[in-house]
Amino acid sequence: MEGCALVVEDPHCYRKIKAGRPLRFFKRHLSRQQVQLSFKIEQEEIVAIDEESFQEYVTYHVFLLISLDRIPTLPGCFLMIKSCPMEHETILSNVHKIVHSLEQTTTLKSIFLVADTSKQDGFLRQYTSVDMHAYTTALDKIIEERLVDKLVIVDGKDSAQLFQVNNRWLGKSFASSHSITGQQYASTMIGFDMIRNHPCFEPNDLVLQMDSDIIIKCNCDIIRQCASIFERDPSVVTFAFPIPSKGGVALQHLDKAGKPFRFEIRCSFLHLDRLVAMLPLRAHDVKVPSENYCIDNGWWHTLDYNIQLNGMKSCRGDLMQFLRQ
Repeated sequence: MEGCALVVEDPHCYRKIKAGRPLRFFKRHLSRQQVQLSFKIEQEEIVAIDEESFQEYVTYHVFLLISLDRIPTLPGCFLMIKSCPMEHETILSNVHKIVHSLEQTTTLKSIFLVADTSKQDGFLRQYTSVDMHAYTTALDKIIEERLVDKLVIVDGKDSAQLFQVNNRWLGKSFASSHSITGQQYASTMIGFDMIRNHPCFEPNDLVLQMDSDIIIKCNCDIIRQCASIFERDPSVVTFAFPIPSKGGVALQHLDKAGKPFRFEIRCSFLHLDRLVAMLPLRAHDVKVPSENYCIDNGWWHTLDYNIQLNGMKSCRGDLMQFLRQ
């Protein structure tokens, strides 16, 4: 079989030859190209003995790229991690954990980190004070380590951007970024729009959106399995997971009370094309009319309402489980 090799020298920086791209960078991007260019990846490590310490270390990491016949592909998936400045102490380690956990078993088309800096105090359920310098430093470190492909910072100061996103998503000519009760929504919608405008985005691609403090447990290629769920049922807009339990949870469309599942804002898959097809979302009338607000509470309530209004649905299953820290 035809193929080629990519060789990374001193992949673990043992000899500290120079600061280069981390090994995860090569693994991530080769994995992304694997299906599109039809090749399989085999990996080998060449080791040597340090003459001073007599310790074994890796001198070269070799990726063998072996050509394959072209195979049919399923839709891909973008990861969107959501964050705010309260996470200045945890965002770096949390992004590490999320990305590492997912890339062990699956391939993501691109990873977005959406940092909503439009609020620096007065948060709902505020549990700590904000250190913007520490938060910005952590975001810079995330980019430096190439943990994500795109950092989206929404500071809420661009009124034209807010007018545009509110008009597109909610059909309202306001420049609001939060609901009356304080839940953010504009930064999430801006993130979705940036993903859909990404050069690699294709019809039927999925988005795995999650809060940055989510701990996930995943033992399979959830992208491939979730894609098949959306492919089988064109009425599914969102797919979410249960918290860990002793028994497995089969694919479900109704909760224990027989009611439709609600959109899981903390961690779930979205079929972005199907969501966008419902725009602008019909929001319930704002109880306190104001030029500063479009919706009363969390935007997920508006999405739930529109999913049912359009005869669509949210479902849940046990492909992955999550906890919130």
